[in-house]
Amino acid sequence: NVDSSETINTLSGKFMKINKGRNVIAIIAIIMTTVMFTSLFTATLSVFKSNQQQEMRNTMCAPHITVEKLTKQQYDEVSKYENANKMGYTVFMSLAENKKLNTSQTEIRYADKNGAVGYLSNPTTGRLPIKDNEVAMSTITLDLLGVQHKVGSKISLEYTANGKTQTGDFVLSGYWKGDPLFLAQEVWVAKNYCLAHIKPATEQTLSTSDFE
Repeated sequence: NVDSSETINTLSGKFMKINKGRNVIAIIAIIMTTVMFTSLFTATLSVFKSNQQQEMRNTMCAPHITVEKLTKQQYDEVSKYENANKMGYTVFMSLAENKKLNTSQTEIRYADKNGAVGYLSNPTTGRLPIKDNEVAMSTITLDLLGVQHKVGSKISLEYTANGKTQTGDFVLSGYWKGDPLFLAQEVWVAKNYCLAHIKPATEQTLSTSDFE
């Protein structure tokens, strides 16, 4: 018990000089151990992030929680949950039936901003549709349709709505780079257009497996 930092520093310095070789080895060992654990932590984190990204791409889903087949009233109730940071939704309208899209399942939906982000399909060029004659889609769908990657390009889509085969003429409001791993490619339409082409849903019809 020596209450003198000067004395302790002097003794420590002499001790270091006496055991110079052993101290150098100890310092090297400490550095190597630190580097090893840092590398291990970095590699583990990288693998975790890679697996997480792969899972999101396979499921087309980025949110922590997804709930399907809700009525608008149910969604409004859930959206009041105070612990949720962000919430969004999409509404399924139909499948695109263009012959050029036979090799790629293409869903026609409405999505708000958070819904599009959650589906990993938010336009990076342009924007989501606002007008009834606007659509947004991936570059994969544009390429299959033979449409130029340019906002304002004209697009024709065939689909079935309310039991009738229909053709809609649109202009491109936005697009994003498509991911070939996705189970389906999304085509976003305006909210009013989507709601005008779907059949009304109730809690009873949503509970049946044959209701889209």
